[in-house]
Amino acid sequence: MKKPVLYLFLLFCFLVSTAQIYNEDFSRQQKINIFKENKVWMVYGWTFLYPKGKQEKKGKKSSFERFDHNGNRTEEMYYDRDGKPNYACEFLYDEKGNQVKRMGNSGDEAIYEKWNYSSTENGKKLERKSEYKKSKDERWTYTFNAEENIAEEVYYDINGIMSSKCGYVYDDKMNLAEKTEYDAYGNVYKKWTYKYDDKGNNIEMQYSLANNRLQGSSQMHYDKKGNMKSKFNFDKNENIIDLTVYIYQFYDGLHSARGTGNKEY
Repeated sequence: MKKPVLYLFLLFCFLVSTAQIYNEDFSRQQKINIFKENKVWMVYGWTFLYPKGKQEKKGKKSSFERFDHNGNRTEEMYYDRDGKPNYACEFLYDEKGNQVKRMGNSGDEAIYEKWNYSSTENGKKLERKSEYKKSKDERWTYTFNAEENIAEEVYYDINGIMSSKCGYVYDDKMNLAEKTEYDAYGNVYKKWTYKYDDKGNNIEMQYSLANNRLQGSSQMHYDKKGNMKSKFNFDKNENIIDLTVYIYQFYDGLHSARGTGNKEY
């Protein structure tokens, strides 16, 4: 069995929900497919809020992402409602596609992280650790299945104590079907479920807490080439919170979404 290639690791929990066109939790093949036909260079997100259930007239710039030729996210930026960046980071990768460095800022807080990796059990397990002495006991361990997809992720805090665990389930087409996060005692804390169209595009994601209490959901729309054009976010009562549309720039040209709001896509 080949050593797994982990293209992008999870960001910290407070950033996971902000991922835009690219989901770090996707299977290995899903990540490859996203960039198979179209080499995405940059993606800009524009978000429209829905106060009292009605779409506001003008959207505002909400995100920016840049990718290298291998589909690795090299830069990510998010903006507040005034159009000012409130999070900006750059990412570096090793030759295997593992993220080895993250640097930037979140608000007034500087971010500078550096990791190293070690593989065991013929590549079935991978461990990520910080290179800083003060965080030497903090680590993430990843267990892979036969298809080289993450089956389990375990996080140990700076004291070396297991803090949380995530389990991943895939459908027969190797698309991520379910992600479950457990607390240190093995209790279900959060759960994400995913639905796909016949082309393998992730068209719906639901987010629940323990006991399957729905907290929110998203619905995504795509163009003919599989690029996400729009994303609607809903609250637990299925009310629309916002809509984000995406404008793409490829290494070989420009592409943009062709509609906003409730128009046809």
